[in-house]
Amino acid sequence: MRVTTPKHNYGLGWKPPLLNHKELRYEQFVAPQALPTTCDLTSLVSTVKNQGSAGSCTAHGTTSTFEALQMKRNGKAVLGDRMYEYRMSRILGGDFPGDNGATVADAVQATIQYGVAPETDWPYDPNGIDDTPPANVAGDAVKDETNNSYLVDSAQGYNQTLVNIQTALAVTGLPVVYGTPVYAQIEDVGSDGIIDMPSGASIGGHCMMFFGYQPGYLWTLNSWGEGWGKAFGSFGGGLGLLPTGYVTTGLVSDCHVIAGESEITPPVTHTTVSSAPTIMSTGNILCVGSDKAVWENQATTTWTSLGGVALSAPAACTDGTNVDVFCVGSDNAIWWKRNATPWKSLGGSVPAGAPPSAAYVNGVLTVAVTGATHAIYEKKYVSGKWPTAWTEVALNLN
Repeated sequence: MRVTTPKHNYGLGWKPPLLNHKELRYEQFVAPQALPTTCDLTSLVSTVKNQGSAGSCTAHGTTSTFEALQMKRNGKAVLGDRMYEYRMSRILGGDFPGDNGATVADAVQATIQYGVAPETDWPYDPNGIDDTPPANVAGDAVKDETNNSYLVDSAQGYNQTLVNIQTALAVTGLPVVYGTPVYAQIEDVGSDGIIDMPSGASIGGHCMMFFGYQPGYLWTLNSWGEGWGKAFGSFGGGLGLLPTGYVTTGLVSDCHVIAGESEITPPVTHTTVSSAPTIMSTGNILCVGSDKAVWENQATTTWTSLGGVALSAPAACTDGTNVDVFCVGSDNAIWWKRNATPWKSLGGSVPAGAPPSAAYVNGVLTVAVTGATHAIYEKKYVSGKWPTAWTEVALNLN
């Protein structure tokens, strides 16, 4: 179902996703910190794209985000194949064939799972989005196993989502791809790029990319060509100034950063203790540092950051092969990290500061915690999976 704007036939196509609590949350990895008043990542924008009348905005926003990651790493980027990205994101979302649009979540996962092919393999054609790709496209798609998608939407509300977006831009130094309902005002943006706060009914959903900010506005890269919006850098148009009120009123969501974990949690050489230490049977010492990340010392003079944003002292255990670390995250859920893998949310609602306990019980990894109801809850890691629900193992202790 092709969706376009009424006046100019601009393509749309973003669909709000269902909640996915399995995604890595950006705020679990990056601690709050002071931010500059402005941020400009124009140097990471490789081109201003034009999706035409197709509903492929998520493919445009996501390939631009992947290209920005290449620019940051290498100083150059190969333009990503929008046809292949749009095809694979619709397949992941169960909406193929048809020009049905996609969620940003599916689009970024398609980028990570299937890679990004060069645009020259399958040039963009808004009228051929269901065509069979050339035989070399899948093989040419570049996959980087170090990349992850980090959900920037905050579990703490819309104001914190704005802080997360600005932190991703100014601290991590990478753009944020996002979705928003659009209104008639966006069609009539002038050369100043200012997008007015909405009125009237939404005309559809659209995906764009934040690549900077100034007081009161976020800089957004559109995919309607250089004839729309404000000129910037070497481009004749394509920049929109989105009021921060769009974010703080909940109109912006499905926000993602594509990055490797080392870019989200850059290495540092020291820390200041801000939690009681946890000592493992191996002699490893873990604690929460002043940056709210979990830190580990393996009986050396050097501490290593394990990342995360912890509200409790960590718990840790080992079966001799795996080292499993747990803490209460910034969303008051229990988070788990095994060896060098990224942090993963196990869900739940834990009073801040109530640390979990973890052990191998008869060979089964088990974590227990006092929940928000002040009862004891546990989860067991069986056959390589955590159960969805926590099991209550004791009556309310109050």
